[in-house]
Amino acid sequence: MYGVCADCGASGAMDGPVAADSILTCPECGYEQPYLRLPLFVVVGASGAGKSTMAKDLTALDEAPAAVYLDSDILLIEPFAGNGWEEYRETWVWLCFNIAQSGRPVVLFGGGDPGDYASVSWMRFFSDTHYLALTCGPDELERRLRDRPAWRGSAEPEFVARQLDWNASLMTGSRPGGHTWDVLSTSGRHQDDTARGIALWMRRHWRW
Repeated sequence: MYGVCADCGASGAMDGPVAADSILTCPECGYEQPYLRLPLFVVVGASGAGKSTMAKDLTALDEAPAAVYLDSDILLIEPFAGNGWEEYRETWVWLCFNIAQSGRPVVLFGGGDPGDYASVSWMRFFSDTHYLALTCGPDELERRLRDRPAWRGSAEPEFVARQLDWNASLMTGSRPGGHTWDVLSTSGRHQDDTARGIALWMRRHWRW
């Protein structure tokens, strides 16, 4: 388990600086633990933009890169989401790091701003982080939200308005603070075409 020294058992084995040679050094005993430093791919978007659908479809796409595709909604339960979005993202990035030790990079689909993920402390253990926003035309996004089952509450006017605003902000591809991301529209595209677009985006950033 990364975070606990494999030699002396001390916690905080990942609290020190990140070495360029991908080695964790225990601050207590000096034990050196090598680890895989792979890229992390984060796909964000408003509710209804297609994140969960793509996380599922890419696992069945023949030309999809050999990665681990995860939908962050699977942990939208207590105690994870109940402790605040900052801790929720910390948990997810920590999980992504440990999963990546299997030798495959992780593609995480979820809500939030790219800048929110960039501030997560565990990000320093990845070689690079690449962000993609799935967007959708406003009329199409509103239709998708209103067509969802009533139990999801997606048709509530306030919820729809928030998602439309969020979707529009992601279309810009940047924030004043310097954070940037790529943008892929899902409007008028077949699901397979969108999945292939994500696969192509991944291959542009890392060679499998």
